[in-house]
Amino acid sequence: MNVVSQAVFVFVLVSTRECFAVPAPDPLDYLPALGYLRSVLHLSTGFLEELQLDPSVPQTYDVSEMIKKVHSTLTDTEQAVEITWQQLEMPGSLHMQHLADGLRSIQRSLGETNFRFPEYYRRENVSQEMDLLKLAMSEQLDRVSFTRTEFALSDLRELNGFLTGATSQAMTATMAVFLIASVEKLTGYLNLIVLPSHVETTELKDLLDIGVRVRAYDQLYAGALRNGSEPFQRAAMEGRQLVYTMLNMSLDLPENVKQAATEFTGQVDSFVDTSIVEMLLTKNAADEKFGEVLQNIVYTSYGLLSTGLAMMRPLPQHVLCVRDVLPRAQTIAGTNLMSIALCSNDASAILYDSVMEFREQIRLLQHRTFQQLHKAVGCSGNCASVYNATVDLFNASTAEVRGFSTDFEPHRIRLLGCLSDRYEIVMAEVLDISYNFNQCVKLSKLELFD
Repeated sequence: MNVVSQAVFVFVLVSTRECFAVPAPDPLDYLPALGYLRSVLHLSTGFLEELQLDPSVPQTYDVSEMIKKVHSTLTDTEQAVEITWQQLEMPGSLHMQHLADGLRSIQRSLGETNFRFPEYYRRENVSQEMDLLKLAMSEQLDRVSFTRTEFALSDLRELNGFLTGATSQAMTATMAVFLIASVEKLTGYLNLIVLPSHVETTELKDLLDIGVRVRAYDQLYAGALRNGSEPFQRAAMEGRQLVYTMLNMSLDLPENVKQAATEFTGQVDSFVDTSIVEMLLTKNAADEKFGEVLQNIVYTSYGLLSTGLAMMRPLPQHVLCVRDVLPRAQTIAGTNLMSIALCSNDASAILYDSVMEFREQIRLLQHRTFQQLHKAVGCSGNCASVYNATVDLFNASTAEVRGFSTDFEPHRIRLLGCLSDRYEIVMAEVLDISYNFNQCVKLSKLELFD
């Protein structure tokens, strides 16, 4: 090597020393759910601040107090998330006790708080699912070891699942506020002597507003997918740049070493790009299904609501039937809209396992190959055996990456299946309500003529 190349080589050795020391994985790269939770909390608190109640409508449940409690809980969780984020960003060994405190604060806020939602909401499936999820979150956090100086991959997997669960809790609590406010308003309208002329428009707007917020959450998930892919892409790009820099340092490296190293980085790039494209194709298919299900739930439910409201004009008919059925129909519509927003979270564990497995394997392959290339670049004298070992290692690593195959099919099946199942559930419930409503109307007609 000439003097200039030698100086550059020394600089790279110093600046990349950590690469050759098998550094622990950066926790933030393996916890995409933390940024996702951060975004969801910010959006949710904004949603609650936008919610305005109609003071002219009598209510049987204190919606204002509910809004304050949920908003306070989300704000507390935001603070705990920021503490956790800051601890993970700090250089050096992790401050495990501070991290544990921050994560347990998230658990207390979203996993242990009882919002005391009304009984009609707590009877719904989505409320019961969140109760089960709280137990799962507690178990996930208990399985994480905070006694080491760094997290194992198994710890990061548990933490990502815990944070995804916290995200579902935040989304559900926020949407529950909007739903309950809507149901209480509808119940108040139905108890008035004269039904206001704008009720149909108001109820449709409420359903559409819930749908808009549900879609906003889904867009945040899409953003989380993109953000979660960036460390994968960045590692491939930085690895490629490091290889090219090291190759350019030595004029003595044989062509087969350069070719083997270049083929390896190209194969890593190809695998990363293909995986991301396949993941986004699955998300695009889910987006199409999501939009279809959301629209069908809104308009099918509104059809039932408008039918019932039409019986209240010009003279109220079958009042007891209407007062009983319509709030129930609104509750079912709202909770099922909420539940489809959770499908991406529900399927995320499968996606995490399939992607992170290969991310870690590539990280280790990069470490081994870069270390060997470091030896080859720094070799002087008789280097044939070093060069041959370098070529063999790069070729074997390239073949290993070529054999990688990320199977997104289980994730796709889980995600699309969840959306289909939720749609079938709401349709069955709407049919059941419609039948009961018709039966109630028939009975009230008979009683009228008795």
